[in-house]
Amino acid sequence: MKTEKITVNKSAELPAGVEIDLVIPDGAMEEKLLSFMLMLYLRDLKRDKRVTYELPERFVVDYRGQGRFVASDVTAGTTYYEAPKPVCIVGLRWSDGRFDMIHAPLGPVSATPQQPPAEPPISGGETQA
Repeated sequence: MKTEKITVNKSAELPAGVEIDLVIPDGAMEEKLLSFMLMLYLRDLKRDKRVTYELPERFVVDYRGQGRFVASDVTAGTTYYEAPKPVCIVGLRWSDGRFDMIHAPLGPVSATPQQPPAEPPISGGETQA
């Protein structure tokens, strides 16, 4: 395994974001091992009610590259042509000599729909020069 610095949590208040060291698996065996371990850890978090978003009963964790793992709902792909639905993104952070799992839900950021911008008022009169 190796680590790579990435920047996360960029926002208007924090335009530079936060730099973290993300664990990158070196080969196929490490990808599968970390996927399995992250799946077990996510299940423990769900059982202990420490996940703040909806996590399905049945899910798998797959490596997607650059230190990113994705948990997908396997019950979403019940038909032959329907792919499993990605639920959350997961990663391993290396900080101060220890590993931490970082995770965030995939999907809508807010529950309230955004309203389109108001159109300018239409003037009814014409001007002549």
